[in-house]
Amino acid sequence: ISDLLREMILAGDDSENACPYSDAERDELLWRLFEHVVLGGSCCQYEDKDGAVRGDVHRTAVYRSCAQKDAASGKVQTVSAVYKINSIQGEAGPLELFPSRSRQSFCYAAVDPVRRIVKILYHAYVPYW
Repeated sequence: ISDLLREMILAGDDSENACPYSDAERDELLWRLFEHVVLGGSCCQYEDKDGAVRGDVHRTAVYRSCAQKDAASGKVQTVSAVYKINSIQGEAGPLELFPSRSRQSFCYAAVDPVRRIVKILYHAYVPYW
């Protein structure tokens, strides 16, 4: 583990740096997207500055489609329901979404009930080495 941020994400509750974040905060979509970007893919290179990571997460189209700013109060509120999908059941049985069991594999579906749109964010981790 090359830095405290990765250590906090990988160690979870066993990390001394995990205290500031509650279970509710770590269950939010923004946290999960941040976690996936920080951990990266199978050939992830070390990054000294997190500015690019924070910018990418905050500008993610999926996150923007799930939240909007209330004009009256100025607070960000959720407009879509987001679901984490682990498998799909079909007529022939369950469909395996991920080639390997890794915490870096994910599939999220953001459902906008007003516009009746579903956005999918999917990544299947494939080991490089």
